[in-house]
Amino acid sequence: MIGKIATTVSFVFILALIVSCSATIPPALLSCKDEPAYSGRKNVSAADVVEFADQLALAGADCRARLKAVKKIVDQK
Repeated sequence: MIGKIATTVSFVFILALIVSCSATIPPALLSCKDEPAYSGRKNVSAADVVEFADQLALAGADCRARLKAVKKIVDQK
């Protein structure tokens, strides 16, 4: 009986925490820029590889910046 009560209280606490966090974090921060897709071509130039690497780095930087903003919001609570 006590186990069921503790489980229910834990569930309610976690649900309240999720609702609280989702209400204060802007939806734009909850998704990252898509990673570039490989075109599937067999013959690629060095310029193609550099462009792909640049797009990949930009997507990673975008995601890290959004995660940093979410962490800042969560740490303020």
